[in-house]
Amino acid sequence: MTDEPPLAGPPPAGPGAKPPQVVSAGIIEIVLGILILLVTAYLFLNIPASDLRGAVIVLLLIQAAQGALDLAAGIMVMRLRPAGRILAIVMAAIGAAFAAFTLAQGVPASTVVLVLIGITLRVLVIVFLNQAQSRAAFGA
Repeated sequence: MTDEPPLAGPPPAGPGAKPPQVVSAGIIEIVLGILILLVTAYLFLNIPASDLRGAVIVLLLIQAAQGALDLAAGIMVMRLRPAGRILAIVMAAIGAAFAAFTLAQGVPASTVVLVLIGITLRVLVIVFLNQAQSRAAFGA
């Protein structure tokens, strides 16, 4: 017989351990931020120069800012920064509202599933970061 304790489950969490829902929310925010930035760059590079007017450029800049803020929020959540939790919740709410507005305006059938997945991920971030264990990890 060895002196090692039996493997009964995960090791006890220390005082600085991140709850799994916090890690999940941070990863979701980081992935969404990167995807938004990539889509924005693709659109900017593939829209014909004649179509790049003021309104299109402004919308692309807003979308790029959303992606950058999502990415920053995800990184801050992973570092357990209280401001990151708040920023992630706000960005998730704004992203879900924009996605719902897009859905209400009518999108092609092929895009509906992607929009619904986006809304679901945003709602998951809000739910994960508002749980008691998550708030305790951030000291809120």
